Amino acid sequence: MPGIEEISAWRTELIRKALFGSVFYADLSAPVPSASTLFNPSTGALQALDGVWGDVGYLTSDGVTFGRAMESSDTESWQATEPTRSDPTSDVSNAQFVMQETNPYSVALYEGIPLDALGEVGEAWEWDKPANAVMPERRFLFVSQDGSVEAGTDIYVVRLFPRGKVVELEDQSENKETETQRGVTVQAYRDSALGTAVRTWVDGPGWRALLAGS
Repeated sequence: MPGIEEISAWRTELIRKALFGSVFYADLSAPVPSASTLFNPSTGALQALDGVWGDVGYLTSDGVTFGRAMESSDTESWQATEPTRSDPTSDVSNAQFVMQETNPYSVALYEGIPLDALGEVGEAWEWDKPANAVMPERRFLFVSQDGSVEAGTDIYVVRLFPRGKVVELEDQSENKETETQRGVTVQAYRDSALGTAVRTWVDGPGWRALLAGS
């Protein structure tokens, strides 16, 4: 009789990690990226983003945490101890991360102000807290990479929030023990043109190499 290891399909090369990555965002006027604009069609290599996308910079070592809160409505029946029917009523996706740099993109995102409200790093900055609590909607790209040890082994996971906005801010402390941090939670909303709130791609030279089973 065969052992479990003889009938299994375990593949250690499919255990992935997000070794590092970046968070980018742009105004809603920015074109929605596609697989052909993100990756080289021939090799799967990551391509440079359009200049309208800004990088929020260094993040804490926790990286980005992607949450997905689902709720459902259950039907309870007299003759059953478990629900006899369950219908999803809510499925909300978000991303949490903590920015470490003080740059125009991190500050504008945390403060909920337009990017053009700030100048370049080194110029004098001044901004006011918005009179209302409505955060602007923006497009978000979350890019993570694995397989950085050898050239040609790069594997990328890219998530797009075509419409997202900050819905929660972490307290910002300034002291001599910890760098100034700006923690945010970004919630994804459905884009009517795309028909989805979250789009995900997996590609890269290393990913395509796995097609051969190695």
